Amino acid sequence: MSGSKEENFKSVRTQSIEFLKQHGFSKTEGRILILSILFINRGPLSIDDLKNKILNKINIVTIYRFLNALVKKRLIKKIYLKDGRDYFEYQENHHHHIVCRNCGEKEPVDLPIFEKILKGGVLGSKNFEVVDDHILEFFGLCKKCVCRI
Repeated sequence: MSGSKEENFKSVRTQSIEFLKQHGFSKTEGRILILSILFINRGPLSIDDLKNKILNKINIVTIYRFLNALVKKRLIKKIYLKDGRDYFEYQENHHHHIVCRNCGEKEPVDLPIFEKILKGGVLGSKNFEVVDDHILEFFGLCKKCVCRI
C-alpha cells in the first residue's frame, strides 16, 4: 500500500473502533472490518458485496447480526432497491438513490425539500404525529443504458 492509502486505512480503522465504543458495541476484528468497508464505500452494499470484500474472513451469520444491530440502532440504513436483496449503507448525510433498472448503477440523490416537508408535518395526515423513517428510491435508465436502446 502507498503511504496515503495505508494512512487512510488506519484512519478508517480508528474511526471504526471509536464508532463501536461510542455506540456500545464490543470491539472485534470482524466488526471493525465491516464498519471500515461501510465507511470507505459510501454507497449501498448488499450482503454479497460485503462477503466479496471481506473474503470469507467473517461468518455470514455474524455479518447479518451486526448489520441488523446497526440498523436497529439507526446507525446505518437498510435500503430496498427492487432486486430482491437488502442493501446496507452508512450515511453521514441522509439521501435517497436513483437506480438504473437495466445495469444496476446507483447514484445518491439529495431531496432537501422532501425532508423539510416530512419534518414540518406528516403530509397532512389526520392520524399521525411523527414520521421517524421512510423509504424513497427512484428507478430509471442511466445515460449509458439509454444510449444502447
